[in-house]
Amino acid sequence: YHIHLIGLSSTSDDGSHALDKRRNIFGKPRVVDAVADPYVAVKTVGPDTGSTDYFPVGEFTFPVLKDCQTPLWDAKCVLIAKKGSTEGIEFKLFDKNKNAKDEELFGFTLERSEMPEPTLLKESKWTEFTKLANTGDRRTENMAFHFHIMVTDGSDRIVAKDEIEALYEE
Repeated sequence: YHIHLIGLSSTSDDGSHALDKRRNIFGKPRVVDAVADPYVAVKTVGPDTGSTDYFPVGEFTFPVLKDCQTPLWDAKCVLIAKKGSTEGIEFKLFDKNKNAKDEELFGFTLERSEMPEPTLLKESKWTEFTKLANTGDRRTENMAFHFHIMVTDGSDRIVAKDEIEALYEE
């Protein structure tokens, strides 16, 4: 699974920011670190995706964007998963906290049935997705999450067959 994470945008008519300012315990905006430090973690889900604790090929965490309200990653990753037993990809948006546990702002699972069919890498095309954060949380009520997915079957050769055979000839 090739993932191209675009970012977040506001869906409100007034153009307000997608991520609301963090509040201190008294309900006022903080002076330091007044906006979120978001990052996205993605991972394959299913009964046997091929990932292990020591080799998590089906997981990736995008970089933390410091002090921003409308994050734009424009970053790519590749997740490797077993055919047939991977049911989807889980996306989670977190707010990085310095002195506390990172806060999950929202998450969703893109089901395998929603994704394009696997193709050869040279024939693959990106499929665009937009997911709305329907969490009921005021901080994410105007948020749209944008990304692209490309699914390849993993059969493309990285090295030509002749080059591999040349390694074993004397």
